[in-house]
Amino acid sequence: MLKRLIKPMQPINFVSVTIAAALVISGTAAIAAPKPMDLAATYDDAVDSDLKLEKNPKPCSVTIGSLTDERRSPEMVGVFFGRAVRAPADRDAWLRSIVDGLQSRKIAVIPASTGENAQSSARVDIAITKAWVTNTSSNMSASIVFRVKANDAAETPEEKSFRGGASHSSYFSGGPGELQRAFNTAVSRGLDAMAADFHKTCGNVVL
Repeated sequence: MLKRLIKPMQPINFVSVTIAAALVISGTAAIAAPKPMDLAATYDDAVDSDLKLEKNPKPCSVTIGSLTDERRSPEMVGVFFGRAVRAPADRDAWLRSIVDGLQSRKIAVIPASTGENAQSSARVDIAITKAWVTNTSSNMSASIVFRVKANDAAETPEEKSFRGGASHSSYFSGGPGELQRAFNTAVSRGLDAMAADFHKTCGNVVL
């Protein structure tokens, strides 16, 4: 009677247990993984420029020889509350929209393919070497660095870096829109620094 009541224990299938545990862990990770954010596809030059010029400055233009994104991880531009912030998929269009911000700073931007008109302006290669946005529970910050290299064959190549940054508290609204505005502000300040240098080269007074 006792033998009939007591059943032998079934052996534990450790392979099945391991697979089940892995599925639970991977499922939890998938649920917990924060969804990436996307930066706006083009730069919005709506931030007021801080560049101050004399009244009626001389015409000033630059010819863009090349425009590149030289960051180590060009597909990413930061982290927002643990969420990756991705750069626009069409980075060529994104870069062009950024450099076009020089136009509102009274710098005519001329593509190298223009030919005749390009002969009268400085020819430069522009690269973005840093672009980053991030936040804490109380602060939002963004930064960008441009490297500009003059490539006039008649002169010794000259290379300069121009930086723009933005940082402010975000106690009341720390959403994606504010992060985008912080990035736009950083870009605006970087463009101000670049445009100021171009204007000085053109003989204009920067106030």
